Amino acid sequence: MNLNLMHGEKIKFSLELEKNSTLKTPLREWTFELICPQGSTSGFLPILRERLNRDFFQTPLESEVVAICCEVLSTTLGQSPQKNLFHSKEDFEEAMASFVGQLEEFLGKDKVFWAKITEERFPEKSWIKTHQSENSQIDLEGRYPLRPTRIFRTPFPVTVLQDRVVWKGRSFKFKHWSRVERLSPDWLDDVPARNYYRVDLEGGRAIWVFSDPGHDFFVQGYFE
Repeated sequence: MNLNLMHGEKIKFSLELEKNSTLKTPLREWTFELICPQGSTSGFLPILRERLNRDFFQTPLESEVVAICCEVLSTTLGQSPQKNLFHSKEDFEEAMASFVGQLEEFLGKDKVFWAKITEERFPEKSWIKTHQSENSQIDLEGRYPLRPTRIFRTPFPVTVLQDRVVWKGRSFKFKHWSRVERLSPDWLDDVPARNYYRVDLEGGRAIWVFSDPGHDFFVQGYFE
C-alpha cells in the first residue's frame, strides 16, 4: 500500500528570546530550503542541529529562550510505502535524505545537488546540476557500470607512450586497452568524434581515455 504524504520542503525555525535592556535581537529566525524534503522530525532534527551549532558559535544567544516556533512554509508530495517487516529500506531512504540535508548545511547549498541526465553524448555535457530530485525509471540494483563512476567536467591531456601513460607529471604503466568505443555528437554541432578506451593500469586502477582526430589523448574519468 502506498500513501501520498506531505514532506516539508521549506521550513522556518525561530526562537523568541527573553527581552531585557541589552537585547538587540529578540527574535532569531532560520529558513531551510531542503534539497531532500523531510517527512519526519527525526530526519529534520540533525539538519537543524547542524545549522544552530554553527550559528550559535558565531553569534551566541543573548538571553534565555521563552518560545520556539517551527513552521512549514511549503510542502511537496512524497511516496511513503508501508514499511516492510523484513527489511528497513524505507528507514534507509529516510536516513539518506537527512544525511543529504546535513551535507548541504555543512558544505553549502551550491555544493550539494542532484545530477540530471541530458541527451548530450559527450560525457562532460551528459548531466546538469539541479536541486530537484527525480525518481529514476531504471532499476540499477545488481548492475555494474560500464562507464567510469568519476567523470571530469574538463578532460585532462595525457601522453601515451609504448607501455605507459604520463598524466600530470606522473607515469603509470598500463596492462590492457579495451576495444574502441566511438562517440559522436549531433551532426549539426560540427564537433569531431572521439574514440574512447578503458585503460587498465598496474595496481588495479583503470582510467577512461579518449583520442581526438589529431591523435591527442585525454583522461575523461576513472573507475572506482
